[in-house]
Amino acid sequence: MTEENSGQLKRTLTLTDLVFFGIASILGSGGFNLVGEAVMKGGNAWPIALAISSAVFMGSAKTYEEAFNAFKTNTAESDFVKKIFGENASLITISAVMLWNILSISTILVICSHMLFPEGAWIGQITFALMLLGLMGFFSLKGLDVNKETINAFSAVLVVVLSGVSFLGASGVVQKGIPSVPAIPEKSFVASLLFFYFILAGFDALIKFTEETKDPKDVPRSFYISNLLSIALVLGICLAFVTTVDMRRLSTFDNGIGEILHKFLGGNTKTIVTYFAVLYMIITTFVTFLATTRYLFGLGDVYKGLDFMKVVTEAKVPINAVAFTLATAAVGILVNHTEYLVRAADFGLSALLLMVAAAATKSVVSQGKIPWIEGTTTAALAGFMGLSFIN
Repeated sequence: MTEENSGQLKRTLTLTDLVFFGIASILGSGGFNLVGEAVMKGGNAWPIALAISSAVFMGSAKTYEEAFNAFKTNTAESDFVKKIFGENASLITISAVMLWNILSISTILVICSHMLFPEGAWIGQITFALMLLGLMGFFSLKGLDVNKETINAFSAVLVVVLSGVSFLGASGVVQKGIPSVPAIPEKSFVASLLFFYFILAGFDALIKFTEETKDPKDVPRSFYISNLLSIALVLGICLAFVTTVDMRRLSTFDNGIGEILHKFLGGNTKTIVTYFAVLYMIITTFVTFLATTRYLFGLGDVYKGLDFMKVVTEAKVPINAVAFTLATAAVGILVNHTEYLVRAADFGLSALLLMVAAAATKSVVSQGKIPWIEGTTTAALAGFMGLSFIN
């Protein structure tokens, strides 16, 4: 390899960058727009569902911190599992990482295509999704310095908008208290749990930028900060929804932000919010795309057969990892079935978080300590995996 493609990434990310990446990955998927579904499905127990889901991700942040501290690499998740459980468990973790990351890219792009062209033909929908994927590949080649400026700008706007909505929620609670949620035939606490779980998922992408972070200590810090800020914003959105929206008149609950803002702005607000959500779904997918290429780059250090993933361009972009991500995500897009893709991606995420949590639990036990957080998180993630199979 030449000096330009010697397999080194540029350390360019600060704590602020990581936090913006984290918030984009967690909330930018458009999941925040599903707070109406989460609240209505949970009824008056929605705060409990949100609290449980929040606790699971904060617990996962703790287990990821332990994985990071053990290796401080882009592949710390699977490296940590390998150290505790062996090679076979590491391969399972790698498979889960790739299943979650690749299918989440395919899933979000398919959802975007379906949202914009709900009546479009199969070939038209997948062509549009593949076009978006191709653009991500193109922009990823510009290098992380350029990429982070775009992601940070969009994430800042996202935080400002959702903070404004949260302020409306806090004001509504002061004036009215927390109103009762009307019962609906589809009420399900399990469904509410899964919705909040989906909304808050995404912080795991941050560990895959370890080798491009200026101060490695900022990586675990970003886990907690991103999760806490996202949880606070989701709580604020939920409070705004229950205090400002006439829930009894809703026929659907899948555009919570749109319903809230329409109350104050009227007009075509709900339609505008839909396009806003699509835009941020694309941005967060780009974060996942970049994280996937960095994970593949890291695997080049672990397995000799994958050392070709270490090839980088002059802009310090792992070019072969980008090509592999493009090819595999394109295959997922060809499925063009949202439910199948979502279930498979969510299973991969739960399996990934569970493997890391289980490894952290065993590690703490081997030190003669009681793994209160790690063990509880492992059990909760196993429960979420089981719940994902319940209709």
